[in-house]
Amino acid sequence: MEKIFEKFYRSNQVKAGGLGLGLAICKEIAEIHKGLIFARNNKTGGASFIVQLPLEKSTIKGELK
Repeated sequence: MEKIFEKFYRSNQVKAGGLGLGLAICKEIAEIHKGLIFARNNKTGGASFIVQLPLEKSTIKGELK
């Protein structure tokens, strides 16, 4: 579990393709926004990924379209 957010890490048990970059990119995005990302195994199988981002007042002025 401690390696899943490292670039190019792929578990030996995973049959699916991919480069092992998705979770590393997610971690970078969370950290850029001063947040956290973590994972935990589910009792019934699989995993849950939790992303926590700080809530800050927007500095954007005007309406968003």
